[in-house]
Amino acid sequence: MPANIVILRASDNVGVALRDIDMGQNACATGDIEVLAAEKIPIGHKVALRNIAHEDQIIRCGMPVGRAIADIPCGALVHIHNISSQYINNDFDHYE
Repeated sequence: MPANIVILRASDNVGVALRDIDMGQNACATGDIEVLAAEKIPIGHKVALRNIAHEDQIIRCGMPVGRAIADIPCGALVHIHNISSQYINNDFDHYE
């Protein structure tokens, strides 16, 4: 299957969707990395590449960009409903 997510660094625990990914579809990156989408992942949004525990850092581009505010299962959408940004206030800015 062609890649539909990009993983920017080997240390990342999230991938970024290159196109919409339906629930139950494989989220695939180059290098044989593949996870089953647990829910719809919109284009440009993050998908958990492995289970992320409450309070764990969200790593994208090899850098921490937020912290999990709940357990996030592998294949789940990673967004403002389950992470807190390290850079902005999620209540007002909806970037992460």
